[in-house]
Amino acid sequence: MSTTKQKILYFSKVFITIGLLFFLASKIDIKEVSNSISGGDKRLIILGAFTMITAWFLSAVRWQKILSSMGIKEKAMTLFGYNLIAIFYGTILPGGKLSGDLACAYRFSKKTKTETSNYFLSVIIDRMLGVAGLFLVLCLFFLFDTNYIDIFGVSKIFIGLFVFFAAIVGFSIILSQRSYMVINFFEQKISINHIKIFLSKVKEGLKKTSENKNQIWIATLFSLGSTIMSIVTLFILGKSVSLEVGIFTIAFSYLISTALIFIPVTLGGIGLREGSTVYILTALGATSEKAAATASLALILFTTYSLLGGLLEAYIRIQEKKKTYA
Repeated sequence: MSTTKQKILYFSKVFITIGLLFFLASKIDIKEVSNSISGGDKRLIILGAFTMITAWFLSAVRWQKILSSMGIKEKAMTLFGYNLIAIFYGTILPGGKLSGDLACAYRFSKKTKTETSNYFLSVIIDRMLGVAGLFLVLCLFFLFDTNYIDIFGVSKIFIGLFVFFAAIVGFSIILSQRSYMVINFFEQKISINHIKIFLSKVKEGLKKTSENKNQIWIATLFSLGSTIMSIVTLFILGKSVSLEVGIFTIAFSYLISTALIFIPVTLGGIGLREGSTVYILTALGATSEKAAATASLALILFTTYSLLGGLLEAYIRIQEKKKTYA
């Protein structure tokens, strides 16, 4: 993609992000939301900050297990730092999460002096496993036909089938040997050399993961743990501003809003995530101001940790320059 197109894409996302936030602000009482946040239970907000960072650490352990299945060893705390850097780049760069993941893979491979493709593949598998785990939990709401899914009206059957299909496909690609057999087929048909090399690396990585299913199953458990901890975080933040909804309502709103941010139309999912959270919680009985206060607190914490990722990246770059000129 050319530089001009990247700039257009980036500013389009900035415009959409700001537009969504302004639209959300126009539908709620800003003063009441501000009062709810400023008057919120500070102990619960601190606890929410801790559970959010715990959820991301569990995601780092998930990534560690995936790398282990590929024969690569790395400390969970190191991977946790790279995840923060990925969140930072995913927020400020035009490509969103993809740019963040690419930056993460580059930073990791540069440190370990190995091929970027191996780590980029591990990041792809990590994200796929995270999404598959999220959809797997979401499937439970559709499976038991709870009242929550009624907000989708007649579309709930189609949405439920899509969620179920996405979860099955995600796990199948990672765990099934047929996935790299399909890649092998395309590798033989494509004549462009650099694409063939990339597909060969993907096939090699998927073959390793399918041969080390125990590590992938362990990674799946950490993925589910991360999802549950994220739900608990939103529930705690909601309680800090007296949001009167149950844990399952919070869980449903979190799962749907998180699934939506994979649509790359805003910076880091900002605006889309908050808007969908407020909409779903309001539709399920919460007041829009309390729902907006909860979503705003989550956004504040997310932005804070994103900035920490930026500071960590700056620190690493400074240390690299010192070594270069030493």
